[in-house]
Amino acid sequence: MKKFLSLLMAMAMVACLFAACGETEVTPETTVDEATETVTFTMGTNAEFAPFEYVENNEIVGYDIDMAQEIAKDMGAELVIENMDFDGLVTAVSTGKIDAAIAGMSVTEERKESVDFSKPYYTAAQVIIVNADSETVATAADLEGKVVAVQEGTTGDIYVTENCNAAEVSRYKKAVNALMDLESGKVDAVVLDEEPAKNYSAQFAGLVILDEALTAEEYAIAVAKGNADLLDAINATIDRMTEEGKFDELKEKYGLNAPAEEAEEVVAEEVVEEAAETEAE
Repeated sequence: MKKFLSLLMAMAMVACLFAACGETEVTPETTVDEATETVTFTMGTNAEFAPFEYVENNEIVGYDIDMAQEIAKDMGAELVIENMDFDGLVTAVSTGKIDAAIAGMSVTEERKESVDFSKPYYTAAQVIIVNADSETVATAADLEGKVVAVQEGTTGDIYVTENCNAAEVSRYKKAVNALMDLESGKVDAVVLDEEPAKNYSAQFAGLVILDEALTAEEYAIAVAKGNADLLDAINATIDRMTEEGKFDELKEKYGLNAPAEEAEEVVAEEVVEEAAETEAE
C-alpha cells in the first residue's frame, strides 16, 4: 500500500510539472486569445456621442474609433469595441473589464484619482442648447432655477450640478433623448459638449446653441492606474498622428469645428429616429 501511494504522488508531481510547462504567459498590458493567439486591444466607449462615436449601419464609427484603430495597428493588435454607459467607463477601466476608455472623455481631477490619462488629443467645451423661441435662458446665469438636462456622468453633468444652482438636473443616458425632451418643452435647456451638440441639435429645427462656452476641456484616453506600458504605446500613436497631420484629417472627415448648420451631414437621421422609436416603446 505504501509503495502504491508513493507511486500516485510521483505521478501527480510529474503531471503538475508538465502542466506548468504548457502555460502561456500573458502580460498585464495585452489580452491574448489562446485559441487563435490573437492579441486584442479592448476599448470601452459610449456610442451616443457623435461625431466621436456613434452607430451607423449597425457599426460603431467616429473620430475616436478611427484613432483607436491607429493605436491597435501600432500595437499589432485587433481592436475590440465595448459599447456601454458613459458613467460606467472609469469603473470598467479600473477593474480591467476594458483596456482603455476612448469616449470623448475629458480629463478631470476626480477621474485622475481612479485612472491614468494619455496625452490630450482634442480640446472641447460645454455649451447650452435651448429652443430658438426661449425667453427664459439666454446665458449661463439664466440656468439658475431651471430644469437643465445633461448626459449622465459627463463634465456637462458635473458643471451644471456644481455651478448652476438648477432647480432640477435631469440626467439622460443618451444625449439625443435630452434634446427630444428639450424640443417638447419638458426641460428648459441642455448642457452638452460642443461638437456633439452641433451634430445632434442639427436634427431638431427648433433648437439653437448659445454662443457662450461654459468650459475649456481636453479629451484624453483613460487606462488603468499604473499601466505605464499601455499608456506609452497610446501616447506614441497620438504623437505620430499629430506629426503626420492625422488629427486634422479626422477633423475634416467628421466635420469637427464646422458651423452647426453643416454638422447635420455627419450624423445620420437614423440616430434621432431610433431614439424616438425607443422612447415610444
